[in-house]
Amino acid sequence: MKWPEEELVFTSTIGTVWGFRNFLRDYRAVLAATNIPNTDSVDWHTLRHTAASQWIPAGTSVFAVARRLGHSSTSTTERVYAHLLPRQDEIAAHALDHLIAT
Repeated sequence: MKWPEEELVFTSTIGTVWGFRNFLRDYRAVLAATNIPNTDSVDWHTLRHTAASQWIPAGTSVFAVARRLGHSSTSTTERVYAHLLPRQDEIAAHALDHLIAT
């Protein structure tokens, strides 16, 4: 079956625009299934920050994270998530060690 809307990232179960009420219902159901003690405190900004906070230590480039978050430049991402960037120095050092060893 071909989805009727090809430009949508998140769709309804039949490939159409995911209506806000339906989305909110599904979002609340997902949160209810977690072990998060106070799901009322989890909003979109929290999820966005969590995603970025996981991408950076996993080795995703700041450029890619900035693009996914919609930041106009990497400097915004670097400023907000600077506390996670020291790990990037370690990743670069290991990469250099590997290059020199070969």
